[in-house]
Amino acid sequence: MGKKWREWALVLLGAGFIAFQIYLIWGVVGVISQRILHICFALAIVFVSKPLASRWRAGKISDAVLILVPVATAIYVLLNESHIEARLQFVDPMTWVEVVLGTLMVVGVVEASRRGLGLGLTVVVLFFVVYFFLGPYIPGLLSHRQTSFLDFVENNFIASTGMFGVPVGVSVQDVFYFLMFGSFLAMSGGGRFLIDLAVRIAGRSLGGPAKTAVVASAFFGTISGSAVANVVGTGVMTIPLMKRVGYPPKTAGAIEAIASTGGQLMPPVMGAAAFVLAELTRTPYLLVCKAAAMPAIAYYLSLFAFVHFKAGKFGIPIMTKEQMAEFRAPILRRMHLLIPLAVLIYSLVTWSSLMTAAFRASIAAILVGLLTKDTRPNLSQVKEAIADVGKQAATVAIPCAAAGIIIGSVTLTGAGLKLTDFLLGLTGGLLIPTVLLTMLACIVLGMGMPTTAAYIMAAVLMGPALVKLGFPMLTAHLFIFYFAIISMVTPPVAVASYAGAGIAGADMWETGWEAFLMAIPGFLIPFIFLSSPALLLGSPSVTETIRTCATTLIGVVSFAGAMVGWFRTTLKGWERITLLVAALLMLIPELYTDIAGLVLFGVIYAEQRIRVPRLRVGLAPSLSSETVDEQKATASLTQKAS
Repeated sequence: MGKKWREWALVLLGAGFIAFQIYLIWGVVGVISQRILHICFALAIVFVSKPLASRWRAGKISDAVLILVPVATAIYVLLNESHIEARLQFVDPMTWVEVVLGTLMVVGVVEASRRGLGLGLTVVVLFFVVYFFLGPYIPGLLSHRQTSFLDFVENNFIASTGMFGVPVGVSVQDVFYFLMFGSFLAMSGGGRFLIDLAVRIAGRSLGGPAKTAVVASAFFGTISGSAVANVVGTGVMTIPLMKRVGYPPKTAGAIEAIASTGGQLMPPVMGAAAFVLAELTRTPYLLVCKAAAMPAIAYYLSLFAFVHFKAGKFGIPIMTKEQMAEFRAPILRRMHLLIPLAVLIYSLVTWSSLMTAAFRASIAAILVGLLTKDTRPNLSQVKEAIADVGKQAATVAIPCAAAGIIIGSVTLTGAGLKLTDFLLGLTGGLLIPTVLLTMLACIVLGMGMPTTAAYIMAAVLMGPALVKLGFPMLTAHLFIFYFAIISMVTPPVAVASYAGAGIAGADMWETGWEAFLMAIPGFLIPFIFLSSPALLLGSPSVTETIRTCATTLIGVVSFAGAMVGWFRTTLKGWERITLLVAALLMLIPELYTDIAGLVLFGVIYAEQRIRVPRLRVGLAPSLSSETVDEQKATASLTQKAS
């Protein structure tokens, strides 16, 4: 009974959340009020979906109290919206009700962060809360002026500078609608359709099943933008397929983890952190997509090359026509599911607001899903989609609110400038040490918290130091954003790799290190665009842009070949070293190094062509009836997970 109650509660909360967000498109609600109500929905969903201890009386009581906090806060905001929006921060005194509700909301966000996201982000938030109060007693550079408890509550409750600041504003205005679009498209089988389409595109090439994982994850990233959701959504289909044709379980899990992690880099939907990046840098989202396009292509091309070379080295066969036939019929009957993606891209290109573009695409996803029997959702799928929208929105909104507490503490205490000076003093103001320290900070933060929170933290703490060194703001923030994403496959805490290992039945540690080694070319890409704006398509010189992009793409392919030790055939020792040197030279965005790298690459390519004029690949064994049954069983899981 308890479980049924929670399921229906999540559906009702999800429906209310969707209705509220749709109302915001045309209705008038004050900025602070809409952000508070947004977090109230998110808190209620977290506390309903993740109970403290259902068997304990104390746990049930605490859950009930915590659920009442956002309910009471929402009622207060609805009754006092005009007062909340009209008051002057730190001038008009807070009422005792506001002090109590504000305190309880901060506690609720911290507890929801602990339940939904683990201890990583929670510990960091608590550290900055303690710093807010004890900072005046810290000697030296990090000391700040005396602050009061009322200042803390006011800044985090009825103000736009703390808990309900820019990150939550982005969650309200942009992210929610893209999550709604992804859930509604998945409701009609969009996730499975994208996987089937990827199989048709890459299945018959060398290493086809693994390339399918790469292509499918890139496609899935356009509607997901979450690494772990991407692993689960596509991995239940692609990982068993890779294992069946000969990939070791750890390699199959690693390939899926890296491919899914890159989904957050892939326009047009790059993950929640990208929307925050656009807001913090005051850059139109379409320009963020433009800047991120080439790094995303380079990332996926390096992985594509890894997969191709590993398949050649270990003799992984291609898929048979019989296997491919399994994926043909669903594609032909579901081509209309591409219409919502086309609507989204058209709306973005014509400079519609993000909210409007995602809402139009969501409506299109619902309508096209009703066109045929194959894509028409049943009542159970509709309920799951509605609940899924609420749960996904909560997983973004809560870390945004938690990050807002940190930003508020840093801003109100003046610690931001002090931290910048401290970091530059620690590195001596030198460029390379500061950049490397920023990279390490992003990776470490990303190990303990979601990408959005990790990016926000690093952007607040490290971003000003990079800008002070002379990097353009968008470039500096994209550098931070990139490494906050890459942390998902960086040991010792590689969440995406562990999810892939779980599906593959492989050792988590071995899968994590395998993914890390494959991702090494991806670690070099941010340093390229940090030193040359051409890779971000920001150089005024067309020639420089073409040269930098081309040599970067060839460079990551060369690097992958050198790492694997195979190109068209097994590389000899001197060939492997030469190819690695060629890759490194091409990844340095200078004319002479690019020319030298291309020459060395040409030597190895020509030598390999002479040794192996024509590639020969074998066919994968036909699927057994047991395998076909397994595919059918995982299909339903794919749609639900997506």
